[in-house]
Amino acid sequence: MIKYKCDITEYRIVDLGYRRVDPVRTIPVLDDIKDINRLHMAINEFQRELDWDEMWSIDDAIKRLENGWYFNILEMDDEIIGWVWFDVTKNELCNLYTHKKIRKQGYGQQLIYSIMNLSKNNNINIIYSKVDEWNTPSHVAFSRCGWKKYETD
Repeated sequence: MIKYKCDITEYRIVDLGYRRVDPVRTIPVLDDIKDINRLHMAINEFQRELDWDEMWSIDDAIKRLENGWYFNILEMDDEIIGWVWFDVTKNELCNLYTHKKIRKQGYGQQLIYSIMNLSKNNNINIIYSKVDEWNTPSHVAFSRCGWKKYETD
């Protein structure tokens, strides 16, 4: 595991509306059946691709939101194609994901910036993340967004 941190004291908000998909959307509560169904389908697609043992569920998502976490998603053609979580208790960005069909196009960076923007708007100056060593695309995205490695396990 590689740990990252980002000091956003001097960070300027990034406009997320420059991409061809709609800007990132924050889901404050998971109570819309359409969102739940689309998220369930996206989780299943994620698991078919990566089969990650630590994958969160819809129930986990509901609990995270009830505990004040932020959940930002990317949508394309009425499909959830990416997401990122922000744990406000640890100031930690986690579970960054973009669908394989849209990788290497800056969407991961867009999700990271969405959390940086949210943090800046909430007067949070330092944010953290942990990335598995094998996850090269995430390492590249964090680096491009100005994050620095500060520890490895």
